[in-house]
Amino acid sequence: MERTVVIDGDVSLVNFIDGEISLINVIDGEIDKVFHVDSHSAYGGPYTVIPKAYENQTLLTANKLMMENVLVTEVPTYEVSNEWGKTFYIADNLGG
Repeated sequence: MERTVVIDGDVSLVNFIDGEISLINVIDGEIDKVFHVDSHSAYGGPYTVIPKAYENQTLLTANKLMMENVLVTEVPTYEVSNEWGKTFYIADNLGG
């Protein structure tokens, strides 16, 4: 049996319950996911961060529910050759 639960209009969860629910609020069986939901809203920002040179970046995640892991990518680098040799840039503007 499949059920969709909507909490405060912000979070929709689909869970499968295998077992029985008694009238005294005891669940006898298994549930595939358990979420503890307070009054937090869902995080709607990016989940991927590309490091930047000389610039702090903040993901506004405080007191938010997050549905994915945050991915911090590798530090961008590039290399430029010229008549004097090579210049290697780390966490810079990728050649621009």
